[in-house]
Amino acid sequence: PSSRCLLTKPAAIGDVLPHSDLSTSPQPPKHTPAPLSPLPSLFQLLLLQFTLCFLLTSSFSLLGLITMDALLGKDTRLLKKDGTVAVCDLPKEGVIAFYFSAHWCPPCRGFTPKLAEAYKNIRANGRELEVIFVSSDRDESAFAEYYEEQPWLALPFEKRELKAQLSERFNVKGIPFLVLLDAATGELITDNGRQVISSDPKGSQFPWKPMEAAEKKGATTSAPRQGPFLLRTLFPSCFAPAVEVQ
Repeated sequence: PSSRCLLTKPAAIGDVLPHSDLSTSPQPPKHTPAPLSPLPSLFQLLLLQFTLCFLLTSSFSLLGLITMDALLGKDTRLLKKDGTVAVCDLPKEGVIAFYFSAHWCPPCRGFTPKLAEAYKNIRANGRELEVIFVSSDRDESAFAEYYEEQPWLALPFEKRELKAQLSERFNVKGIPFLVLLDAATGELITDNGRQVISSDPKGSQFPWKPMEAAEKKGATTSAPRQGPFLLRTLFPSCFAPAVEVQ
């Protein structure tokens, strides 16, 4: 037997190659598209609605925007010294602060009087600042005793589930912890409100907008925007370690 592979002789130039008659060859069947429905189906409408809701929710989340109704629940009523106030009646301008604190926490008891003084000074100057106390006290009697020292609003102590949601949302790991939000948009101004208040108790830089927004308006920077290292160097007594929430 031969140990070589046979090679097919290549066709020479001018050779006539066999070909098939395309006119008689069977053609693949043509696909006729189904006519489009003049109206979208129910599934398409639901999918569109879901997509729009997702995009809107994601946009607000990415921008850091949220309404107080969404954050606290539109039916929630907050405590004040002479009764209660509805969430919808919170200020629509200025700053809303969430103050996570507890009576059993020594740094909290040291910071609360400073925050109360700043709160009164800023409001006396006609600025819109509202603080909402979110308690980490161990029982309602301790909460009530501690709230007597505070001039602002408070989340009712029995709203433990809502308190946990707020703590998770703002990543509260220790107290005292002060979050500052833009009252008009819900945008996070800073979660280092304790440092801001300690360095600007009279509210000269109120509403303490982030540096980028202030620069766009031609504002000058201030100590609260220069970072914790400088603040801790200038105001060492104001920065006692936060106490872990129990």
